Amino acid sequence: MKKNIQFLALYFLAWLLVFWVGRGAFLFYHFDKMQMLNFSEIVGSFTHGFSLDLSFICYLLFPAIFSLCINHLLSIKYVFKIITFLLLFFILVLIFGDMELYKAWNFRIDNTFFIYLACALFACFMLRVAQGFDLLQLLAGLVVVG
Repeated sequence: MKKNIQFLALYFLAWLLVFWVGRGAFLFYHFDKMQMLNFSEIVGSFTHGFSLDLSFICYLLFPAIFSLCINHLLSIKYVFKIITFLLLFFILVLIFGDMELYKAWNFRIDNTFFIYLACALFACFMLRVAQGFDLLQLLAGLVVVG
C-alpha cells in the first residue's frame, strides 16, 4: 500500500512537471511577448497556474487509480501505461496547439474550443438525424406509391 501511495505521489509530481515545462515552453515560444513582462508577472503565471494545475492533475489521477485497480484485480499490466500515454498525448497536443493558436488568435485556448467542438458534434448528430428522417420519408413515399 505504501508503495502505491509513493507511486501516485511521483505520478502527481510528474504531471506537475509536465504542466510547468509546458508553461515555460509557452513563454519561451512567445519570447517576443515574454520580454514585455517583468519577472514578477512571469513568476505570477506559474503561481496562479499552480492551483489550476493541481485541480487538473486530480482529474488525471482518477484514470490512473482506476487502471491500477484493474491491474491488481485482473493482472493486466499495460492498462496504466496505455492510459498514461493517451493522457500525455492529449495534454501535449493541447499544449502545442495552444502555443501556435496563440500566435494566430492572440488568446489562449480556453473552454471556447470545447464549446465549438460540442456544437460541431451536435451539428453532425443532427445531420445524421435529418438524414434518417429523409430516409423515413422516402420509405413512406415508396410504401404509399407502391
